[in-house]
Amino acid sequence: MAAERARDSEGSGMEPLRSGDPAQVGAYRLVARLGAGGTGRVYLGHDSSGDLVAIKVVHAHIAHRQDRRDRFAREIAAVRGIDPAYIAPVVDHDMSAAEPWLATAYLRGPTLQQMVELRGPLAGPSVRVLGAALAKALAAIHRAGVLHRDLKPSNLVLAPDGPRVVDFGIARPDGADTITAPGSLLGTPGYIPPERIRLRNSGPEGDVFAFGAVLVYAGTGEGPFGTGSVPSLLYRTQFEEPRLDALRAALDDPRLTEIIVSCLAREPGWRPTAEQLVGRFTEAPDPGYAPRLPDEAAVRVTDPDGRRWAPHTRGS
Repeated sequence: MAAERARDSEGSGMEPLRSGDPAQVGAYRLVARLGAGGTGRVYLGHDSSGDLVAIKVVHAHIAHRQDRRDRFAREIAAVRGIDPAYIAPVVDHDMSAAEPWLATAYLRGPTLQQMVELRGPLAGPSVRVLGAALAKALAAIHRAGVLHRDLKPSNLVLAPDGPRVVDFGIARPDGADTITAPGSLLGTPGYIPPERIRLRNSGPEGDVFAFGAVLVYAGTGEGPFGTGSVPSLLYRTQFEEPRLDALRAALDDPRLTEIIVSCLAREPGWRPTAEQLVGRFTEAPDPGYAPRLPDEAAVRVTDPDGRRWAPHTRGS
């Protein structure tokens, strides 16, 4: 089995199991914590043959709620319909358990957020290669009829066989009624599209907006609307232009910058589709880049076409 890493949307790095953690879930023996968020905890486990999995277990205090079980079922359905080359595929689950759980193949590799925090922003050519790979992943997700709705640096894993999108906890089928409760807002401020802030809903164009924001982060270490409180980020997203001067200077690649800017258009209809992004990256000039992975990451990455690459940071 391909080793993979799955992370909850608010997860941190690997930690030892705690006294209240189970020793086993289903057929899997647990060996570490990978993270925790509002929906559940994520553990590293293995089966009887030693294959590693990431197991997401719904928190006990919400496991009795039918709306939480329904959301978890949607996550499972969403992941199972997507080409496994671009995600952490489901290998097992149990929705009837007292605390429902989902096991996905374990991704071995850093998230984009971890890579940038470790080594700094990526060099321009790495941003372009990452964008090309992520565009293909997003196109595959949308072809499956799924909206991710929380694409961000911590949900992109730089796995040995290519970047993978993880954490479909708030994903839903394209065209389905919103699962957002009245007055609530799902997603991560700074990556949420303006239309979802206004209307509490968005289509595939919202994922494209987040795609652009992720590439801004990759190239600068900061999202297109800076940092700050949740209200500040939501206000800037709706009423201010993205902050892209640092990106332009860092990339020194007008064509790549143009692609990213198009994704961040305030009006959803002005953004390219994921399939159009695949074409635009294909048309972009090849920088002739043969990067290497920083030693600290201890993993090499290839794009979906099989070309070996690794995020080369500006300081390496």
